[in-house]
Order: sequence, then C-alpha cells, then structure tokens
Amino acid sequence: FMIPFMQAFYKKEMSPTLAAMMLFSTIFWTLDIPMSFFVGYHSGGLIEMRVSRIALRYLKSWFIPDIAIATLDWLFICLGMASSETTASNENSAGLARV
Repeated sequence: FMIPFMQAFYKKEMSPTLAAMMLFSTIFWTLDIPMSFFVGYHSGGLIEMRVSRIALRYLKSWFIPDIAIATLDWLFICLGMASSETTASNENSAGLARV
C-alpha cells in the first residue's frame, strides 16, 4: 500500500501519520499470521476446527505469501528508519561543516 502511494505522489519522505499507518498495518498483518492457525474453515458443509487440519491447510495455502509480505513490510520499515537516521546524521554533518 505505502510504496505505490509514495510513488504516485513522488513522496521521498513519509509524514508521521503515514509512518504510523504503515507501522499499524504491518503489526496487524504480522499478528494475523499466528491467528490464522486458529481460524476454522468450511469443508464439505461442516466447519473444520481441528487445529492440526487448520494449520496444514494454512501452511499449504496462504502462509508463504503472508510471511513474504510481512517480511517485506518489516524490511521497508527498518530500511526507512535507517535511511532517515542516515539523512539526519548527514544533515548534522553538513551543519557542522558550515560552522
């Protein structure tokens, strides 16, 4: 969500509101992964609630895409924090060079 938004409006830096939304969204979807192991599903007109069957079905279906997306989200957050710290330190260095 955030990368297409930032590309569409040529945003190089994120506002605090957008950063909070990204962090909230990433935390939500990260917590959704373990919760998905306990959500039943319909099978043959019945609701399957056995954790072992739910886990097996989830591992075979959406687990890999969920992990990949959550990992990329956390990677973007960490890289964004690292680049903002680097930018801040570069700005401080430039200020010291002027003195």
